[in-house]
Order: sequence, then structure tokens, then C-alpha cells
Amino acid sequence: MIEKYLSYLQESQTSNFEIIPYKGVGPIRFTMNRNQVSQALNSKPKKFKKSSSSIVDAFDFIGVHVYYDKSNKCEYIELSGNSGVTFKGQKLFKKGANFLKSLSKKIKADEKNSLIFEDLGISITYTGNKIKSIGVFKKGYYKYGAK
Repeated sequence: MIEKYLSYLQESQTSNFEIIPYKGVGPIRFTMNRNQVSQALNSKPKKFKKSSSSIVDAFDFIGVHVYYDKSNKCEYIELSGNSGVTFKGQKLFKKGANFLKSLSKKIKADEKNSLIFEDLGISITYTGNKIKSIGVFKKGYYKYGAK
């Protein structure tokens, strides 16, 4: 019962999280700094070190991790869980990987079970057709060989 309630709360908080290619997702824009992202989500993040040079803001309750560039501007947004994140009005976690494959003309396999849809500004990790996480990135984030 409590799990259903928490799932409902998470989806209700991310239900307006429409992906806008190369601009952002929901209220988050790639031009925002850490404070602006926190204000837009009306939440204080937990910070964690993803790599030696990257400190990520984790808004775990809604399944959002935000990555920043060297000038402290948002450059990548990672979404996980069964949230209400949408693209072209479709809930991505429910539609699956094949939905994105049908829309993209420029797909690159980054790692095993990971795809980059460069023309959509979206990356995913997946198993079969089931999406495990979604990344939304600013233009130029994936310079092949750099990320």
C-alpha cells in the first residue's frame, strides 16, 4: 500500500516533465545553475560524486539526477524509475526503447544496453524494450569519444 502511494507521489511530481530536445525536461533548463534547478524543483538535492570531476545533484524522491558543466550550468539530466516523464506526449518508461528508435534517424550505441539518440537529445539504458533510465542532454554533450 505504501509503495503504491509513493509511486503515485513520484509520478504526480514528474507528470509535467515533458522532454524538450536540447532545452531540458519539465522545469529544468540547460541554462540553469544549481540554485536555479533546486528552485525549479522546489527541493534541496543530495550531492554525490559521480566521478573524480563530477558532483551530481540528486533529487531522488522524484528520480532526477542533474549533472553540471565546469561553469556550473546544467548539461545532463538523468531520470529513473517509473516516472511520468514524457516525450511527444508519450510516457517513455511505458512506451519503451522501440518508441524512441522509431523516431530517431541518428542512433549510436554507447555501451552495452545503452543508446544515444543524438537527433532527439535523449539517451537511454535499457533491457530488451524496457527503459531503465533516460538521459536528456544539451547540444554538444556527446562528442563521440569524449563521453
